[in-house]
Amino acid sequence: MLIIDRTGSHAGRDLSGAEREKLGSLLDAVDFAGLPARSVDGGSRDRFEYRLVHDGHTVITDRSTDLGPADDLIDHLERCREARRLPVGQGTPTSS
Repeated sequence: MLIIDRTGSHAGRDLSGAEREKLGSLLDAVDFAGLPARSVDGGSRDRFEYRLVHDGHTVITDRSTDLGPADDLIDHLERCREARRLPVGQGTPTSS
């Protein structure tokens, strides 16, 4: 797994067991095949887009539309990324 934020910082492959378990249950809850490939408000500006790729499906969203369990998945990934973010000037996180 790789999470890239809007600044290009990376966090990946170092999820705790609890984070991996939660990720698995969230992935199971999302019906990727039933989601639109692109759910973006074309009239909005400066919104961050999320790209979820799983099991041959890609979903792009700016979260302007409720995507149910996919939004829960994004929330979890954001929390995982935040947990690994280093303070400014502390270098780049590494995986072991």
